[in-house]
Amino acid sequence: MQEQKKLIQTIIEELKVNQSILEYGRVLLDRDKEIRSKYKWINIIESKITIPASFVFEGITFVATLCKPIAPLIIFTVFGLIILVFILVFRYKYREDIKLLINKKDKEDIKKHLDIVNNYLFQLDKWITDLDYIHKRESAYINDIRSSLKIEKNKVVSIENTISELYGKIDSELEIIAQNHASERLAKYSKYVYEQES
Repeated sequence: MQEQKKLIQTIIEELKVNQSILEYGRVLLDRDKEIRSKYKWINIIESKITIPASFVFEGITFVATLCKPIAPLIIFTVFGLIILVFILVFRYKYREDIKLLINKKDKEDIKKHLDIVNNYLFQLDKWITDLDYIHKRESAYINDIRSSLKIEKNKVVSIENTISELYGKIDSELEIIAQNHASERLAKYSKYVYEQES
């Protein structure tokens, strides 16, 4: 039974660590979604191509007005200039929020890695249920789970550095929210911790 308890404790530790990683990633993606929802035009304005493209467009229309000064072209140039100024002002005013946005590729990578972590958590949940103290498991069964745990853990460990890079500097406010979510989800495992410590 001691062997079984020890493995349960190992799984509990894995649940704690990985649930926090999963919840932080979810909160990070939620913040990105919230900012994009709040500022509907932010997808265009935050793009790195927008400002250079605006300057090129302004340059072309300005040259066109010099070659053939037609009133509509001048109006078109002024209108384009107003839009460019608006974009620059908007980017400056909301620069802090724009800085928090996650680019499309990184967002896809985060989701892909979170799927791996989520699958690992699902497997941990299955194992801890199988090892419940009401069942006394044989050594062979425990060793099978321990071997599988090692394999699955290695998959998650192999992406930890990438996840860390994608998350960037940890935001303390988001971390608190993530920890609260993780605590709620981990509450159902408290009976295993209690049994282990007694």
